[in-house]
Amino acid sequence: VVNVPPEISAVNISPMSGNIPLPVNGEIFASDEDGTIENYIIDMGDGAVYYNTPVFSHTYRIPGNYTINITVIDDSGDVDTASVQIAAAGSGNHQIQISSPQPGG
Repeated sequence: VVNVPPEISAVNISPMSGNIPLPVNGEIFASDEDGTIENYIIDMGDGAVYYNTPVFSHTYRIPGNYTINITVIDDSGDVDTASVQIAAAGSGNHQIQISSPQPGG
């Protein structure tokens, strides 16, 4: 018996661009015609990864262009993938002032 791999039919992510902090909400629509979806892996592109859920919320706090990589795994271990681009804008002019310890202290 040949396994039919899962299929990602839609990825709804909103918003796909904006100013930081940029809260992003998403939902993955996937199915497996000859089995079940065993896992969702959603790599947000900034170090955050969400597992085992087709619905997610994430906030980008650093300006940049990010790629969300989505992997869906079925009960036979086959996968389908999708990618979405996110643009998080911001000045990036953050200054850090160190007040302790004092110089020469």
